[in-house]
Amino acid sequence: MTTRTLEVKSALKTIADGMPLVDADRVQVTYGFPVRDIERRWVGVGAVSWDSVEWKTNRSREERFRVAVVFSVQVPGGTSQEAEAYALLMASDFETAVSADPSIGGVCVTSTFSPRSLRSWPITEAYEAQFETEVTAVCRP
Repeated sequence: MTTRTLEVKSALKTIADGMPLVDADRVQVTYGFPVRDIERRWVGVGAVSWDSVEWKTNRSREERFRVAVVFSVQVPGGTSQEAEAYALLMASDFETAVSADPSIGGVCVTSTFSPRSLRSWPITEAYEAQFETEVTAVCRP
């Protein structure tokens, strides 16, 4: 199957790698979800779900799919509100970068950033929050 999903995921990871907070706060960015020794702050470019694949001409088709992007943070000694605020800050930087170039570096026709869920919970001596989002991409493989 010809698809642009891997190119889009790689481009989204590159965008996340370039966020100012990644260097400043040593945020771990992964293609897929992190394994072992998850850092206190991480971004995971993960699952792909296809919405549609349609023929646009007799030789060209268009695919529409969603890529999950998760922003996770632990705040030692902090509050639920502080953890959620930091997760939203990371996502805001990412959204700004995707919105500035909806073609994601020319990999797709267009893309849209959509929030899905924000949750937090207490862990030993800290709070953890995760902001789950999706980037919907429309591509012509």
